[in-house]
Amino acid sequence: MGGGCLSIPAFATGEAASRTDARLAWTSHGLVTVAVYSNNLFDNRYVTGVQTISATTLGTPFTNITAPRFCGAEVGARF
Repeated sequence: MGGGCLSIPAFATGEAASRTDARLAWTSHGLVTVAVYSNNLFDNRYVTGVQTISATTLGTPFTNITAPRFCGAEVGARF
């Protein structure tokens, strides 16, 4: 467990993590492609580590957190 000395709820590190990515594409005769996608579809965020390199000097420990949900679209054309 980490974060016990802070005024925020404690959090766990080193647990199993899962991430779901999805992509849906449509192609018209190999000439035009349109796609939508989402990385981390369910927006699962995980603490991957606690860093204390600046804690003794600045009093600022920090954590590494996985990326949030990201969505986008793609359009492509072949000539």
